[in-house]
Amino acid sequence: MIIFNARDLNKMARAAEEEYPQECCGLLVGRFENAVWEVKDIVPSKNVTPYDQGNRFEIDPITRLKLQKDLRDSPEEVIGHYHSHPDGAAIPSSIDKASIWERNMLWVIISVAKARTIEIVAHRVIEGSEELSFSPIEIHTINGLDPVGHSG
Repeated sequence: MIIFNARDLNKMARAAEEEYPQECCGLLVGRFENAVWEVKDIVPSKNVTPYDQGNRFEIDPITRLKLQKDLRDSPEEVIGHYHSHPDGAAIPSSIDKASIWERNMLWVIISVAKARTIEIVAHRVIEGSEELSFSPIEIHTINGLDPVGHSG
């Protein structure tokens, strides 16, 4: 399970809508304890991919390094990242699967169509018999409504 503050889910949804039809992206800061990921903050990043930003993303390495430096003496760490799928489902694409570099990172994908958030789904990387893949994780929200209007 992953726990988000509704405020952070809404920030991610707004970023996806504002960047549409390009992919937005950012980092998740938090902790992992007792099989629960708790997101304490999100850090937006510029999408720096040199490829088609409508179906690819790349976190700005300067943003990531600065964040890791800022978290050095903190109990929190970078636990994942988020990105949007403009006019696509909130499931990992073949490009996402080919981009797994850190197996312990969460992947949160925001489905956005016509500049409106449709769904947000969290995924964790799992190791299969032949390749890495993803498994969805249940999202719980605290402090309000999630961006698609369901109570948490």
